[in-house]
Amino acid sequence: IANAMEFMHSLDPQVIHGDIRGCNILVTEHNRCCLADFGASIITSTMAPSTASMSHYSTPWMAPEFLEYSSKLYDQSFLTARDVYAFGFTIVEIFTLRTPFSHIHRSAIVNAKLEGAPYPRPSPEEFPSSKLWSLVEECVVKDPTRRPNAKSIKQRLYDA
Repeated sequence: IANAMEFMHSLDPQVIHGDIRGCNILVTEHNRCCLADFGASIITSTMAPSTASMSHYSTPWMAPEFLEYSSKLYDQSFLTARDVYAFGFTIVEIFTLRTPFSHIHRSAIVNAKLEGAPYPRPSPEEFPSSKLWSLVEECVVKDPTRRPNAKSIKQRLYDA
């Protein structure tokens, strides 16, 4: 998935998936992961971002800048950070087998994201890798300028 994200973000114009999460990852019979469902995707040179295509089911993976009105919502330089944020929570979902933010009521998810409080680390039994958790924390930080890019994520995963 990191390979796909890095490829899409390196294109000119960039392609932003817009809805990276577990249910949009298909696994082949050879255990190769493929990113699917490009219904919320954006080609940066042709479309403005929109939250209209995002269902309430995507809220746990949705970056905080798309939950509040700000200049970042329409700044194309922050669009790749949207995928990075969702990728971080997809890692959490894969390890825990739970929807991100399942520890709080659905109505509190938006406030939790807007407050920018750190996401609680799952138990060591569910999430044993400290290096991977460190990457997740960087991916899901509230400030999109502080999130790593897809290329550096891919490199860190290969180095881990």
